[in-house]
Amino acid sequence: MIFIFLTTICLFSIVNAQTFQLQSFDGTKVKVRLAYNPALGTLAIACAKDTIYLVDYMDLDDVKILNDRFLQVSYAKRAGSNEGLANTLLLSVDHNKLIQGIHIKSFSEYDMRNFDHIQGSLSEYQLFIVKTQLVGHDKTTYKLNLNIHDESNSERTPKTNHNYNTQLILNFDPKKNIFYSTHQTIAKTFMIYNPKNQRTTKQYLNGKVPVITIGKSSYYYINGEWYEKGDNNYLLKSAYK
Repeated sequence: MIFIFLTTICLFSIVNAQTFQLQSFDGTKVKVRLAYNPALGTLAIACAKDTIYLVDYMDLDDVKILNDRFLQVSYAKRAGSNEGLANTLLLSVDHNKLIQGIHIKSFSEYDMRNFDHIQGSLSEYQLFIVKTQLVGHDKTTYKLNLNIHDESNSERTPKTNHNYNTQLILNFDPKKNIFYSTHQTIAKTFMIYNPKNQRTTKQYLNGKVPVITIGKSSYYYINGEWYEKGDNNYLLKSAYK
């Protein structure tokens, strides 16, 4: 049997394109291509005819292959003044389909220190970091360790100050090929933002879904995509197909 590996031909300008080879869960070797589209400000991740687009993309921080089956993409996102923000996406492939194993915020920083020259300014500093570690060697043994650092130092609200390190262990779903911390039954109406068409729609969701909860942040896996739960029952995603 002859396997033909296809790489999506982008119709837009490709900047700093990179290609990585993974072992697909169906047993074949596949190529995953990363290409930046400066016109749209998106990073396209393609395998065969399947493509995921990362929105609010700024720059690649790190890309590495884990256990030959996962591609971990850490990237900086657009943020506000005195802020830094980054996400981590863990991808795998099954039958030429890209699967988002996790898609979480892995870095945020807000720095309002050393602004003494501004009258009435109060020092504020927040730092949040998540580092991942894959353990196990197959679907029956995979775990993903999240090492979490969270600190806050505020002159305005000193009672909220904290500095701690914790670890969260995510389980692996061998059918969906994703990592999760728990399952949650939801039955409510959400406002869902779609970055592909930049529209928000109201949808009623009812069912049991995989969830990743990291501190105050929760991520729901719904219909093959990760959504971060925002305020006022908004569901937001950082990628689309």
